Amino acid sequence: INSISDGQRRRCQLLELLATPRTLYLMDEITSDLDLFAREGILNFMRAECELRGATIFYCTHIFDHLEGWATHLLHMSQTQVVKYCDFAEVQEYKDLVDGGDPTPLYSLVRGWIYGEYEAHTEKPWRKVGCSADGRIPNLGLAGPFQTICA
Repeated sequence: INSISDGQRRRCQLLELLATPRTLYLMDEITSDLDLFAREGILNFMRAECELRGATIFYCTHIFDHLEGWATHLLHMSQTQVVKYCDFAEVQEYKDLVDGGDPTPLYSLVRGWIYGEYEAHTEKPWRKVGCSADGRIPNLGLAGPFQTICA
């Protein structure tokens, strides 16, 4: 198994997960190592499984390919609290983005929430970044402003 690619390894993990039908799937970044075609295929399969068996999927992701129109409900959480839970068709902000011609309304909706949450919190302890002993700042790999703490 060590000689196969990350995508092939992910497919094996998904096969193991999906071999036994369930009524509830908790999926965190399950498509992260899949190519565009495999991602579309697994999402279509999962949607069909849910419709056929009445299963529920909690799907957490930062990859929005093929998700437009995929979800039936939306659960938005922030800082361990439920911010919004509703039928996806009731999300007015999403409808406004679609009506306004946004080419990626789901991405824009979630991005707006994330940046709005960031701006709403004046104290941002999760954004404090320390410098190394020689004063270098680590590669953060994340969007947004950071407070650096250097001696």
